[in-house]
Amino acid sequence: MSSSARPVKSVLPDSRHFEEEIWEALDPFLFPPKAFKNACKEIAAIVKKTGLKEGRVLDLACGPGRHSIPLAKNGLHVTGVDRSSFLLGKARDYAFCEGVGVEFIQEDMRYFSRQDSYDLALSLYSSFGYFDDPADNQKVLNCTYDNLKKGGAFFIDLPGREVLARNFKNSVRKRVQKLGQITEYRTIYSEWKRLGLNWRFYQDEQLRDYSFSLWLYSGDEIKEMLTKAGFAAVTLYGDFALKAYDERAKQLIAFAVK
Repeated sequence: MSSSARPVKSVLPDSRHFEEEIWEALDPFLFPPKAFKNACKEIAAIVKKTGLKEGRVLDLACGPGRHSIPLAKNGLHVTGVDRSSFLLGKARDYAFCEGVGVEFIQEDMRYFSRQDSYDLALSLYSSFGYFDDPADNQKVLNCTYDNLKKGGAFFIDLPGREVLARNFKNSVRKRVQKLGQITEYRTIYSEWKRLGLNWRFYQDEQLRDYSFSLWLYSGDEIKEMLTKAGFAAVTLYGDFALKAYDERAKQLIAFAVK
């Protein structure tokens, strides 16, 4: 990612969001302490919903291990997959500090394959929809289906086009530890099919500027994609209290069973 000052472009941001620099630069913003606390509550809700007391869990785009470690603390055998060596390093440090064992693998989630191996798979914290080619996003779901055992469950957490449209703001400013004041600019592309995100803040008297984009899916669209991947039953929820996905929804959560 370029860290020089430049105006927000009017074209769709490219796929550079996978480069390591963005994760290192924005780590305090993307993964604040509150996000780790919320992750523990989310895992508690997921474990309660599935009733899973033992077995194997696949945490896709696991990042710094926010969900992997609470899962391991619940006695589950966890595999965390991510492309970022920086984030995986943080995840391993987190697991060591918490005294739990987690298998962390640096791999692209489109291609990670252990067929019929997992009782539960997760794609949380809006970690789905970042591949430029929509066929690659479908490939992630197909691969996840193959990696689950028969009867295995899949939780996927998305912004939700309906939710974002109802609460949309062009920009948000926030003061972040280590970064100071950061501004997040949001741009809608292709008739609400894609969201561009741009972050700006000053560091060492220089304007830092980072961007990436993701596909936006409605409840019906993600349900259709999961069904296409082979999932037999798909239920939509509006939050981790597992309330209905309706006009009061805070996010889009899909729960699918193989």
